[in-house]
Order: sequence, then C-alpha cells, then structure tokens
Amino acid sequence: MITPHRNISSLPALFLCAFSLLTASCSDTSETSQTIGKASSQQQASSQAQKKGTKNTGPNQPLSQAQQTGTNSVKTSSLNLDLVKQPRNPLAEGHEESQTADIHIPKEYDPAMLDKEFEYALQLTDALERREAVIGLGKLLAEIDPSLALEFLSQIEDPKDRHAFAVSLTTALSTESPEAAALWVDQAPEDVKNAAAVIVAKNWAATDVGAAINWSNQISDPQIMARALETITGIWATTDLNATYDWAVGIEDPQLQSRIFIKMGEAFSRTDPQAAALWALEFEDSSTRSKIFTTAVRQWATKDLPGAVAWVEAQEQGESQYLAASHTATVWARKDPQAATAWSSSLPEGRTRTMAVNSAIGLWANKNPEQAFQWANSLADNDTTKLTSLTRVTRAWAWKSPEQAGEWLQTVTDPAVRENLTKLLDQVIEQKAKQK
Repeated sequence: MITPHRNISSLPALFLCAFSLLTASCSDTSETSQTIGKASSQQQASSQAQKKGTKNTGPNQPLSQAQQTGTNSVKTSSLNLDLVKQPRNPLAEGHEESQTADIHIPKEYDPAMLDKEFEYALQLTDALERREAVIGLGKLLAEIDPSLALEFLSQIEDPKDRHAFAVSLTTALSTESPEAAALWVDQAPEDVKNAAAVIVAKNWAATDVGAAINWSNQISDPQIMARALETITGIWATTDLNATYDWAVGIEDPQLQSRIFIKMGEAFSRTDPQAAALWALEFEDSSTRSKIFTTAVRQWATKDLPGAVAWVEAQEQGESQYLAASHTATVWARKDPQAATAWSSSLPEGRTRTMAVNSAIGLWANKNPEQAFQWANSLADNDTTKLTSLTRVTRAWAWKSPEQAGEWLQTVTDPAVRENLTKLLDQVIEQKAKQK
C-alpha cells in the first residue's frame, strides 16, 4: 500500500522495496569497438588533411617528446579513422554491428509497483521532492528496463523534471553499458538529447575513446555531435594531448575543428598554461588563436601572476601582448583591483595599456566605485585612458547608486567630459526605470 502523505525521506525505502523485486541479472553487452588504423595510416590522414588546406591546423604538436609525461590510459584501439576524418559521413563499412546492442535489457520486476511509483512521483506538488523522485525512477529504469524510458518520459511535463529524469537514466545506463545508452540517446526527444549525448560521450570516452568518437560521428544533429566530440576531446586531451591533436588535424570541417582545438587548449592550459599560450599563437585562424590564448593566459596569471606579468612586459606591442595584458589585469584585479590598475597604467602608451586599464578599472569599480573614480579622475587630462576609465566607473556606479555617482561627477573639472558622463548617468537611470 502506498502512503499518500510521504515526505522525500521515505523515498529511498520505497526504491529499495522496488529493487528487492529484481531477480535477473543484466547480461553483458557485446563489444562494439572497431580496429584502429596503423600509425602510418593516422599520419597519412593528418597529412592529407593538411594538404587540403585545413584552416585551423597548428604547425606543431602541442607537446614535444620531452614534455610528454605518463602514458595514455584511455583505450583508443577502436578509433575508426574514416569516421573521424569525415564526421558527418554515413557509417563506415563494418561499423553497423554496433547497432545490434539492445536497449531492452529487462530484469524481472513488478509492473504495477513501477506504475504506482511513477504515478506518485508525478503527483508530488513540491518541486524538489518531485525532481528527486524522477531522478530515482531514472536510475531504477536504467537497472530494470530502459526500454520503458520513452514511455515514462512522455508523461513528464515539467522541463526540469524531464531533464533530471533523462540525465539520471543516461548516467546510470552509460556507466554499465555505453552501447545501450547510445541507442537510448538516438531515440531520445530533442529537448533532452543534447544533455544525454554529452553524458554518454563522457562516460564512454573514459573507457574507449575510439568507440565514443565513432558513435558521436553518427549523430545527425551537427550541434549535438560537436558537443559530444568536445566532451570526448576534453577527456582524451588530459591523457594524451598529442594523440588528440593528430586526430583533430584530420577533421575537415573548419568550424568543428576549431571547437575541438579550443577544447584541447583548455586541457593544455590546465597543465602548462605558458606552453599552451605559446602554442595558441601558432594558429592561423584568429578566432581559434584568440580563444585558446585567452584561456591559457588566464590560467597562467592565476597560477603564476609574476611570470605572466613579466611575459607581458617583455613582449612587443601587438595582438598577443594586449590580449595577455588585458586578461592578466582581469585575473589580478579580482584579487587586488587597485594594484592591477596601477600596473596597467604603468605600461607604455598604446592599445595594450588601454585594454589592461579598462579590464582592471571595471572590476575595481564594481568593488569600490568611489576609489576607482578618484583614481580615474586624478589622471592627466591628456591621458588616453582617463575618459574610458571614468566612463566605466560611472556606468558601474550608476547601477548601484546613481545619487552618489551624480555627486562625484561634479568633481570632474572638464565641462565636456562632465556633460558626457552626466548623460551616461541619465541613460542608466532610465534603463533601470524601464526594468522595474
């Protein structure tokens, strides 16, 4: 008998009751991995891709042989190079056998009890209790009969509950059988397919990168496919950065390739941000270069602020210097905005100094607008950063305390600057009024 007035603390006992009805064990799924090409084949694939003019390819592997530490602990023996090279192509010959994995792996259970469990979960009025209940049901279905997932999901209306159920089911199922979880993703509704695909890619890549990539390449939605491949890249790159690079250079879609390289850059930056920053500068594509470089410099400044500062000061003015200065100032300003702003203003006149000052003063204005305004107002009138600094501080201050900002604007001696800042203050006040 199901009690109609249970609280959430009683749910675990109920699920234990349901699990006690299980008597059969889940059969092992068959191996679905494909055979990787020889090393020479991989080099040939990368070479052919470069000859075809892949736009985002960096000229060198990210790590030299001396830099590589440890061994690749992730299985790659199943990587199908044809699928890797042409992500949206139909299945390569011989890969169809992976579709024979059966999502229906039922154990014996009481259908009536399961229906009551689901009915009870959906009628819960407390959102947190209901979500916890559908999460438990997702785990339960992964264990006893995943083929019922679509039927149950179709009865869940709340988008957050649907997402929670799908994530719970996919996580539990992909941990035990990535192949079965992959088939569930293929059938999943569009609103949960993306999240489910990422989970399968993550769990599968932890044990077999090649199989995970081959499956991801078959996903029809290009955005979901890209998300899955990005997820795999993040895992693979932490264990074997150069092997990931060798695979990435064979991707012919420049947009997808850029996303993969950026994900590689994130992994590289966590282990050696300085080397990652220098590697980023080798990319010809400006967007790829900028995003990897930004991630690397922020990691560098976080781990070794003096080293990042010294590198910025040693560079000639150019894209790499002003980007590095801006992001270094941002990281520094989170800890000490006054010191970061002082360093930024000490840089030679030019775009590097302007970007660094703007980054630091913006964060300073959020923490202490009065101090930031005093500093900006003390700059010489011919200082190119004075107007932009006062503008940033005024905008930030106006959102917090327009009355105080208005009072401090009267201390600006230049009439034209004061008038422009007053107009900006009025615009922010008007925007705030509209939002109420």
